[in-house]
Amino acid sequence: AQTFSTDPLVIDGYTQPGALPNTNVSGGLNGTLLIELVIDNTGCKQQLFRSLDLTLRGLAMRFDTPLANANFLARLLSNPGTAGIHRIEGNYFGTNAAGSPVGNTIIDTVGLTIDNGRNNGTIFVGCGGPATRNLFSHLGTGLNYNSVMNGEICGNLFGSNAAGLAGVPNHVSIAAPQSAERVRALTIGGVEVAQRNVFGAATLTHVDLVPSYTLIRNNWFGLTANGASQISSPGIGVRLQSVVESQVLFNTFRGLGGSSVAFISTTSARNRILDNSSAGSAGFAIDNAPIAGARRPNDAGDPDGTTPGSFVANQGQNFPVISGYTPGASTTLNYSIDTLPIHGAYPIRMQFFRTLDDETETFLGEHSAPAPGNHSYTFNPPVSLDGDSIVVATATDADGNTSEVSFYPVSLSLSASPQPALDNQPVTISVSAVSTGPFKPRGPVVIRNAVTEAVLCTANLAPTATVATSVGSCQIPARPPVSLQVDGRLNTSQSAFAGSNGFSAISPRISVTWVLSENIFANGFE
Repeated sequence: AQTFSTDPLVIDGYTQPGALPNTNVSGGLNGTLLIELVIDNTGCKQQLFRSLDLTLRGLAMRFDTPLANANFLARLLSNPGTAGIHRIEGNYFGTNAAGSPVGNTIIDTVGLTIDNGRNNGTIFVGCGGPATRNLFSHLGTGLNYNSVMNGEICGNLFGSNAAGLAGVPNHVSIAAPQSAERVRALTIGGVEVAQRNVFGAATLTHVDLVPSYTLIRNNWFGLTANGASQISSPGIGVRLQSVVESQVLFNTFRGLGGSSVAFISTTSARNRILDNSSAGSAGFAIDNAPIAGARRPNDAGDPDGTTPGSFVANQGQNFPVISGYTPGASTTLNYSIDTLPIHGAYPIRMQFFRTLDDETETFLGEHSAPAPGNHSYTFNPPVSLDGDSIVVATATDADGNTSEVSFYPVSLSLSASPQPALDNQPVTISVSAVSTGPFKPRGPVVIRNAVTEAVLCTANLAPTATVATSVGSCQIPARPPVSLQVDGRLNTSQSAFAGSNGFSAISPRISVTWVLSENIFANGFE
């Protein structure tokens, strides 16, 4: 179906008797939608709108049986050369009027595509208070922003039901596939609570960004709309491609299946990743270098990313190395940054976070380094810190290049008891982990058959009274007579610690042996 108008156009489902817009400033949506547009597979693939100023409000739009190729629930085309104001308000894309999914998700389906050629207008998706909040769920791509217009996307729910309490995944929630010259300014989220988008579940990524100059601020990823619990979300939080001068600020990432912020292009530069809270994800808080399962170690003087032939996202900015830690109501951190001025612009902004894994869970404070070398930062932390706490840090140079999160090289050693063990005995594997930094290692150490890499048991590290040292243990169940080569692996994506090369730390192998026990009957005869 096609709707064309050279005049302002308003399509308002809330004019129906009994239809009610949402009144919740945050959390789930409590509105009542009565108009449901169902696109089937009889040849109509999209609702196409073109007007000077479009307001699309109060509709539920979903697919009946999606086609095998690209389908759009709604596609907005503005009149070329105009500077209209377009508003997408209070709609459900991909679900029925109750905000629930129907049928299976098809990756090639798109909820709303904004594709208007070259136009100086502005589009607001949500952003006007409670009644304007939209739902995008159960779609291949929830919102495809393929436009040159200035855009604001705020206050919406993605990848959940209308209540915001259960995951209804998109494959991608927001895709912005156009290059820098196409998008003038795109904002996802905002400063106020009412501007926060809540991203529940996504199978690939919540935000897939190509255009530069984008602000992603104050959104929630992997959470229910009330923030009370996590929603299982196997994808990445924000995936940045050939992006420059974008900002990812003050967002919360929880329990994602991938990294919170990941760059997949080495040409991305001057992107500020600041003040975010990230925890519990299978990937990293910030991944500047797409090396599967590994962090990027610092390089002396920081030439990578600025030397021809060695480019990496955000110019491979080195992270600060914390060498001293004195916790308390007044906490002191001693750190160094070795980026030479020819490879990074000073002053460099350090941000420090408390963490239990590899991520940036709780912001502690920030410090400015005017030059390379050793520095000291004393501050009053907003949360309690003690000798068992772990602090990590990022560095952002004056041009806006943010580093990955700091990590600490760790060495692992194993011992087994009893040895040899009888064939009816379990064997306890004891793990010792020693960090090169001032913090005590944490995280799960997977005990493996070093030949087949089969998991035998998992030892969770706990801090000791010894500086930079933690221990853990687990039991391998009894086995028939056999001798195994065993090692331990600390997954760096689940810990602020890694091998010196940035990959997961692996212990030296040890031999674990079971021998045949004697079979003696109670009467003393064999």
